[in-house]
Amino acid sequence: MRRSAVKWLLLLLCTLAAAPTMAQEGKGPVRTTMGITQMLADTIARRAFAVLPKSDSSSVAVTVLPAGEAWFLEEPVFRAARARGCIPDFFPGARYTAEFGITDMRVELMNPRRPGLFSARLVDRTVTLALWGKIVDRTSGRLLVGETWREQCTDTVCVEDLERLETPGIPATRGVLPAEGLFTSFLEPLILLGAVGVAVFLLFTSRS
Repeated sequence: MRRSAVKWLLLLLCTLAAAPTMAQEGKGPVRTTMGITQMLADTIARRAFAVLPKSDSSSVAVTVLPAGEAWFLEEPVFRAARARGCIPDFFPGARYTAEFGITDMRVELMNPRRPGLFSARLVDRTVTLALWGKIVDRTSGRLLVGETWREQCTDTVCVEDLERLETPGIPATRGVLPAEGLFTSFLEPLILLGAVGVAVFLLFTSRS
């Protein structure tokens, strides 16, 4: 009876340690921080271009500031304009002018942890993008929209993947990893290993 209980204890400990790892392997590909930022820019731009008549086929002179530094946001903003039926370009004589500027762009890393003894270290990633936008109808000189929008996206990623998810040369895609707590980094693995050791000891002493 004692020997059977020890076997079940060993099986339970191994299952608890390995389950988070198996769940992690079943997840799909993780988006890069840049990819998430562009998705947020697309969401904001679509909200801004909603003031324009749909399928108007009018040209829109688009500017994303700071010029030369926000190049990675131009494509999602252009895509949002095309989705509204407009023709985005850089021509200053277009019917509409649309300006967007970055007021906040960052990634925050929080709650580092290791769900199981043999599982990868995980961390919560929050990507934030805030853009101010201004759209003007040049035929009438009327300001159609002028405000700031903020969007966020939070997910969970492996600490080992952070460098791969960043974009070299763009500091805003790099977050600061907080230190793990004492229990997660040291005591938790020690307690699990100790429990396994006790179970193994009991198993062998039950045979003698």
